Amino acid sequence: MAAPVYGERELSRDAKGPDVTELQLRLGGFRGTLLDGDFGPGTELQVTKFKKDFMGLASPTGVVDRATF
Repeated sequence: MAAPVYGERELSRDAKGPDVTELQLRLGGFRGTLLDGDFGPGTELQVTKFKKDFMGLASPTGVVDRATF
């Protein structure tokens, strides 16, 4: 079985799976949330905070693509 390729699919609200859990783990320092594999409002907030604070985006979205991952 091949290892998962993170960033292979676009992640946004309501996505579920091991790639969401990996994303949550990587974003633990940006307003942490539970590692539950469910891309809910907490994960969306983490993503927008990461994009604003780390990536320097003025109008960040809660969508995670390959570049964000």
